[in-house]
Amino acid sequence: MNTIKNNLLLHFLPIILGGLLFSQDDFDLKEDSSDQNAQKISLTGKVSDSKTGQGIAGANVVIDETDLGSATDENGEYSIDGVSVGSSVTVTVIGYDDLTLFADSEVLDFSINSSIIEMSGLDVVGSSIAKYRETPVAFSDIDSEALELRVGSRDLSMIMNEVPGAFATEGPGGSGDSRINIRGFDQRNISIMINGVPVNDMENGWVYWSNWDGIADVTSSIQVQRGLGATNLAVASVGGTVNVRTSAAGMDKGYSFKQELGSNNFLKSTLTASSGLMENGYSVSALLQRKTGKGWVDATWTDAYSYFFTVNKSIGDNQTLDFTLLGAPQQHGQRDGDNKHTAADWSAMSGYNSDYGDNDYRKINTGGSGSGWGYISEDNAKSIKMGTDESLDSFSDALFGGIQHTKQIGDKWIINNRTNYYHKPVYNLNHTWDINDQTKLSSVLYGSNGRGGGTGPLNSRGDFLGNGDFGEEGVTEYFKYINPPQDANGLYEWDKLINWNRSDWDADASNGVGDSDYISSEYRSKAIIRASVNHHDWYGLISNLKYDMSDVTINAGVDVRSYKGEHYREVVNLLGGDYYVDSSNDNWTTNAAKVRRVGDKVAYHNIGYNNWMGGYLQAEYSKDELSAFVSAAGSNTTYQREDFFNYMDDSGEQKSEKAKYPGSALKIGANYNFNENLNVFANAGALSVAPNFRSVYLNYNNTVNPEAKNEKVVSTELGLGYLNSGLVLFGQSLDIKTSVNLYHTNWQDKQLVITENDLIYNVQGVNAVHQGIELESRVGLLSGMIELYGALSLANWRWENDVIADVTSDYDRSGETYSVEIYAGGLPVGDAPQRQLVAGATYKAPFGLTVNPVFKFFDKHYASYSPEDLDFDWDAAGIDRDSYIPQQKHYSTIDLHVFYNVGDLLPVPVTVGFHLLNATDTEYFSDYTSSIEGFYGLGTRYNLSLGVSF
Repeated sequence: MNTIKNNLLLHFLPIILGGLLFSQDDFDLKEDSSDQNAQKISLTGKVSDSKTGQGIAGANVVIDETDLGSATDENGEYSIDGVSVGSSVTVTVIGYDDLTLFADSEVLDFSINSSIIEMSGLDVVGSSIAKYRETPVAFSDIDSEALELRVGSRDLSMIMNEVPGAFATEGPGGSGDSRINIRGFDQRNISIMINGVPVNDMENGWVYWSNWDGIADVTSSIQVQRGLGATNLAVASVGGTVNVRTSAAGMDKGYSFKQELGSNNFLKSTLTASSGLMENGYSVSALLQRKTGKGWVDATWTDAYSYFFTVNKSIGDNQTLDFTLLGAPQQHGQRDGDNKHTAADWSAMSGYNSDYGDNDYRKINTGGSGSGWGYISEDNAKSIKMGTDESLDSFSDALFGGIQHTKQIGDKWIINNRTNYYHKPVYNLNHTWDINDQTKLSSVLYGSNGRGGGTGPLNSRGDFLGNGDFGEEGVTEYFKYINPPQDANGLYEWDKLINWNRSDWDADASNGVGDSDYISSEYRSKAIIRASVNHHDWYGLISNLKYDMSDVTINAGVDVRSYKGEHYREVVNLLGGDYYVDSSNDNWTTNAAKVRRVGDKVAYHNIGYNNWMGGYLQAEYSKDELSAFVSAAGSNTTYQREDFFNYMDDSGEQKSEKAKYPGSALKIGANYNFNENLNVFANAGALSVAPNFRSVYLNYNNTVNPEAKNEKVVSTELGLGYLNSGLVLFGQSLDIKTSVNLYHTNWQDKQLVITENDLIYNVQGVNAVHQGIELESRVGLLSGMIELYGALSLANWRWENDVIADVTSDYDRSGETYSVEIYAGGLPVGDAPQRQLVAGATYKAPFGLTVNPVFKFFDKHYASYSPEDLDFDWDAAGIDRDSYIPQQKHYSTIDLHVFYNVGDLLPVPVTVGFHLLNATDTEYFSDYTSSIEGFYGLGTRYNLSLGVSF
């Protein structure tokens, strides 16, 4: 691997240096050499896409050999004063070929071609895309240019950190382990959509960004709608809605290759291709990607592929079919919650060092309960049996050769107990039909088949023969949890554990090898690595009928989903032994049945069924300065659970009764444009959100929780927008776009469950209020060569009330009561900063260089906690409640992004990208708990890319 990287660097270095080391004279903007008496004009025009005809915002229009120029506005229009008639005019923009024309008249329009693969976003069927000065919701757009400039091969969620009110964090630090909060609500209460299709897990609402590795390279735009938003579906968009639009099939034939190198042995190769519009009317585009790396945190290696395929076909003059397939089979190392420590404890580990990383204590990945990593001999590594096709679909198994918890790094082998492996191909068939001038039908039929899980330790609880590593040699003693021994740096010594698994089971074994109660001729493993498997099959249909009556537009639609999630644990690594013994299945009545080998199920096995039926109706009004909408949506969620371990095969109880929960969403809003500069909007809405699957079936049991209730959300929002193109201030022409909004969200009856004395109690009445102000602004100056942008969020998220009550155990209907005391009223909501500031600047030089520094500041970041844990009466004790919930010290980070389009200097279009992330190497906690423990965020990293297109 090092040889490959060195060769790549040697190969690309002359090109990179050649692009950067041209003499300054090559790029100096010279004074106008034309006749000083030449006729001067005010040049105006529009820069548009040659295929779609749509205006292109942010394009640079430069009068060659002068210092005159401008950037196009959001409609693709520009204006330049003092232009000599006949001047040479060039337009440049990332992703398009440069074009030069001559200013022979006062109007000069440009129609430019995509330089790589022209892939506009697919139509979004299941959600409304908001429009500035029309849709009355708070939203932020991230276009393809910003994605190319700033993502830098991070998780796609990380660029959303620049949206006011949104907070993205790398979490434990592994690839794809990030998460996002919006307005203080986590991903379970944010609707994440890809091409209009919801992708939140249908059982727990979470989003696993590792499933979408590589999606940033095929994303045409992201729209983050904060609050209830304009989404038609009855989804849990409490904090907001994230609409990710992938690229559509390109109409131009083309190919491109992009190579990336980065910190910690990061290597990523991306190949894209497009057939263009073929004679049969089809157009096809595809992407294939390979990514590997060691990871910034020790043992958080990544090994991933991603693929994207889309085909377009027009049917007559009024119908279009688009098929899209997207997937990212991946495996990566993780660190677990057992690795969280206080700042003092982290600092005390500064003497730690390993061949894998360095002595930066923020990277340490050691911990108890089997949550660490360590080295293993090559012989032991190669002797370990891997997983089976039952745990890994055959595609992933062919790519990775099994579950890579045992991994070769350089010339050594390691085991990280915590790894994630998953492959979730998603396929969509979009159909649009313009029935007539007024009526349009848009539908998407989609499916997803996820296969994979995560690994961790599993230990036999019982009496084992100890040895010098785990207990007094030759003495049989009880072990509840078994961890490998650790060396001086806290790294697990896996070889010693493997040797122990191959030692005598008990002193009375007939042949001195195994356990005479099971298989005495083979080694019985006392500790193994298991996988917690989550397989799912998800199918759905979203269809929207739009009827346009000039001033009024009616949208009506259906949303149907079917989900089956299978969950079990399986043996994936016997760590030197031949079998493992598990007694968790009530149907295993003999010792022979309890013998488990690689690929066998252990601990639990159940299936969750979730069927969803929904519909919506929305009316939009738009005339002159006023636009408004009202929408209503309803859904019915049906849950059922099947358990194969906790119930006998012939009991008739393996399947639970069905539990049904109706949900609803009602929204109303209006926008009014006072003039061409100023607009105001307001919206209000209410949601009734069904409880998640885990709240309905508690404690791995088929009994339906009778008190699982819907959570209710009421939200209001007021916003103001200001747009001014061509404003002159201090002799400079400015383009200004600013929006500010206030929000107030009341979250009622948060679902809380308390367990006490083996009984389960449902607690209601815990409410929270999330309110704040958000500001977003962009200012273009110096004829568009410089853009300043910023975002500000000031929030106040607090739990609203205490709950003091005696509640009955609803779970088993025993009638036993429990005195609930939750003293959360007035305490801040944790897990995300309540003050955020983003400031960035983009400089676009006429010769294709773009430089973009970004500053981010975070404050009032309270620790994460659950309100049901707050059972202490602060008031009675005279303790200030605000002082109880810890918050980490405010912190800031700086990222630097550079993009250079070499343009005509080489025979083929070449681009160079550079990213320096957390350039100041700021220390901060990316995850932080009320016990003042957490994970440190990632330090300084770099990413360098070189792209070429044909």
